[in-house]
Amino acid sequence: MQLRYGPLPDPEDFHPEDDPRWTLLEEPCIGIAQLVGMVACAILAVPLWMAFPDSPGRADVPSWRGYVVTNFMMVNLGMPIGVLVHELIHMLFHPGAGTRRGSALGFWPDHAIFYAAWSGEWSRERFAACLLAPTVVITGFLFLLQHIHPMAATPILACLHLICCGGDLFYTPLLLRRTPAGATLRNKGWDTYWRPASLKPELQ
Repeated sequence: MQLRYGPLPDPEDFHPEDDPRWTLLEEPCIGIAQLVGMVACAILAVPLWMAFPDSPGRADVPSWRGYVVTNFMMVNLGMPIGVLVHELIHMLFHPGAGTRRGSALGFWPDHAIFYAAWSGEWSRERFAACLLAPTVVITGFLFLLQHIHPMAATPILACLHLICCGGDLFYTPLLLRRTPAGATLRNKGWDTYWRPASLKPELQ
């Protein structure tokens, strides 16, 4: 695993522009993808909030002031922890579960994002599963936690995390719609390239 500060990895051994087997995936710039995805997820956060079990009311807690302070602290501590866990879940879906050199965990200050990136080849289906996994796992965990120990901070964290998943949820349907089933994908920086499943490695 590599730790990076700056843009996504740009593997030196991958030159798709010189290889006709690879096709560039048409996608918007990262800023537009983030913005559109976050707006869409902010809308989805409304029914998510309503689906969560109710939190204790003022009459149900011994100290209302203490309850407010506790929840405020949990939200402020929970978000950075949630971001780290989010990226680690992405890495678990990399080939080798994040243990290989092709896996990178980093921060890109120009776009104010943390990321977990895989610079090698992988399948379209694994790529899509990697994108969706943190949303499903963290939302499901927080929903279960709210059933076990209801707190006001839990649905807030779930909704804020969902909004932060905007880029992942925007990119997944785009990936599935614009690449064929069984395709092999590889990234060069932000750009994603794909080749059809019919081009097997031994025939290349």
